[in-house]
Amino acid sequence: MRKKLLNQTEQSVFLHALQEMLVRSREADGSLGLLVIRLDDLDRINTSFGYEAGNTLLATFAGQLQGLARKSDRVIRIGTRKFVLLLTEVMNQEHVILAANKIIRTANKPFTLDGRTLTTPVTIGIAICPEHAETAESLLQSAEIALESARREESPYFLYSDSDADDTDLLGMENELDDALENGQVEMYYQPKIRIRDLKPCGAEALMRWTSPMRGFVPPDVFIDLADKTGRIQPLTWFALNTALRQASEWPDIWGALSVSVNVTPNIVDDADLVDLVKNAISMWDTQPDRLVIEVTEGALMTNPEKSFKILKGLRSHGVQISIDDFGTGYSSLSYFKNIPANELKIDKAFVMNMFDDKADEQIVRSVIELAHIFDLGVVAEGVENQATVDLLSELKCDSIQGYYFSRPLPQRDFVAWLENYEPGHPVKG
Repeated sequence: MRKKLLNQTEQSVFLHALQEMLVRSREADGSLGLLVIRLDDLDRINTSFGYEAGNTLLATFAGQLQGLARKSDRVIRIGTRKFVLLLTEVMNQEHVILAANKIIRTANKPFTLDGRTLTTPVTIGIAICPEHAETAESLLQSAEIALESARREESPYFLYSDSDADDTDLLGMENELDDALENGQVEMYYQPKIRIRDLKPCGAEALMRWTSPMRGFVPPDVFIDLADKTGRIQPLTWFALNTALRQASEWPDIWGALSVSVNVTPNIVDDADLVDLVKNAISMWDTQPDRLVIEVTEGALMTNPEKSFKILKGLRSHGVQISIDDFGTGYSSLSYFKNIPANELKIDKAFVMNMFDDKADEQIVRSVIELAHIFDLGVVAEGVENQATVDLLSELKCDSIQGYYFSRPLPQRDFVAWLENYEPGHPVKG
């Protein structure tokens, strides 16, 4: 399913105009080039400087693009961050690529906005009629597929080829994910975190769930990984932060102020914008910073430790808590461990669930807890599914636990009901 870049009426008008240009091009025995141009930094500009700055950026770029077009060409804005340039009388592929390079050079020239020097980096997908497609809709789809190829390859532009045709379903899921965020199809679920000394809730982990009208339930590891690889992870993270903080502010105070944990991916934990993203979300919902826990996997942290540690230290300096998820599955050394900018470690559920069957796993859990406490870190054990595991973790002096024994992840309404009905020591299965 190709993304509807415009509303139904606008899309119909756009495709009709494009089809007319294709017909005239064929009558003249010529070629038509279609460039789909994406402004890559619009989310960062909106987040850091506000939507007025983003609108100024769009207007500035539109003017630049119009200045590069010939009288016979057409510039049209489609969607929130994309433009198309329709090139008439195309001589060959090199002609279209030359136009793409001119756009890229222009976009990379700095300009001043409210005293700040900014650029407008872009990514471009290119398709040519009749070489790549002969109808308006298929030509636009081919250019969109080329755009996604460019983003995956981290190339400034990409020319469509037949080998890209297999990416149609991938493109469809990416575009459906964009629509899902706008149309409320992505929800936040919450799994409670239980303090082991008194078995009272102390927080919850926020987890995204997507039910697509076309595909049904889409596993989080599928759509989050897709977003991470294709540049959509920042708006997805912004959605998660804002939704989690807003909904956490609505939780009843039966158990005091509960923390809420939001997971971030490898590309986000290496993104210098993460600190501003988090600060803006906290400010928007007037949340105490220590109520927010940013979770990052050990593996993601070890991908680029120097950069990741610096960003996480920036978050901690603003009072945000840091949790290292899936601890024990990565390859961190003690030299990294002693400097890790975190408040807690989460022991991977694979070790916790096998403690009674494998003494080595029990020893790993015991050692992580002891080592974490030496460095003044809290410990959360995941995958708790029975009372025997609760008792053993209590004996090992684990700090907090979470798992199906207490509750599965629940949507907001059900999680609030769980909080209202929970009795310490008598789990209410969600």
